[in-house]
Amino acid sequence: MKKILLWIMVCLSLSAVEVKTVVATVNGKAITKKEVERELKALLPSASYHGGVNEEKKNKLKKDALDNLITKELFYQKALAEKIDVSDLELVEYEKAYIQSFGGRKNFDKTLREAGISLLEFRREIEREKMIQKLYEKRIRYSVTESELKRMYEENRQKYREPEKIKIALIFREVDPKDSKSKAEAKAKIGEAYSKIKSGIPFGDVAYKYSTAMSRVKGGEMGYIHRGILQSAEVEKKVFLMKKGEMSKILESKEGYFIIRFDDKKEAHQYSYDDVKVKMKTELIDERELERKEVMLAELRKNAVIKNSP
Repeated sequence: MKKILLWIMVCLSLSAVEVKTVVATVNGKAITKKEVERELKALLPSASYHGGVNEEKKNKLKKDALDNLITKELFYQKALAEKIDVSDLELVEYEKAYIQSFGGRKNFDKTLREAGISLLEFRREIEREKMIQKLYEKRIRYSVTESELKRMYEENRQKYREPEKIKIALIFREVDPKDSKSKAEAKAKIGEAYSKIKSGIPFGDVAYKYSTAMSRVKGGEMGYIHRGILQSAEVEKKVFLMKKGEMSKILESKEGYFIIRFDDKKEAHQYSYDDVKVKMKTELIDERELERKEVMLAELRKNAVIKNSP
């Protein structure tokens, strides 16, 4: 339903676009400039349609819009070839739902008139959309079995493992290896910072004033991190051996100088099958359905006659 509603809304803003200008044909079926403009409007945020997107980006989106319409037309023609249909009763029920979404027949008819869409066009668009949906259900929809999910879990256990994490705050003074004075200046500043903390000034206040890391704006707070996040591997190795509530002395590395406050630790955790079952199912269905769609689309394109107008 959302696609049809969007189609109507887009039509409201494109009534002046040339209707009969053909930009491409798919097995002889024309795709018009107006249809491309409708699809482009659906791809673009409304605020950026006329000014917020540069010409290069807009040209790419126009190509994407045309590709989308070609794909829809190929799927529609495939649905016709497979004799997929939508019954009159189904169409009536769908139309009732759209009328209700507009707050009644009067508002619905008024919206169609303002969008320049006839009732016949609207019904044809519903029919096309529903036929494509039925084709999707028939040829692309993927059902996952419990055994398949369990096998996926066992084969990818490491993917569903939460690594060991530590919560830290840091003060970092970077060293520029190309500047001979940089190391001395950084060492002096980190020394000052360490003395300030030892004198009782809050770690966060000192971090804000002395640290060159982006975390300075949050008082040096890094939150929970896993291995591979800190700039220095040698410092990181030492930090992961620290204890909760501990503050390091000044730690030196080729990258610079650190002072680390160790706040908390979370041990590595293996998520159970039940923990990740729903997530795995969604990922697997999305992956398989995308594969099926791409295979079918490639075959349809291979056998189709698609011509773009100059």
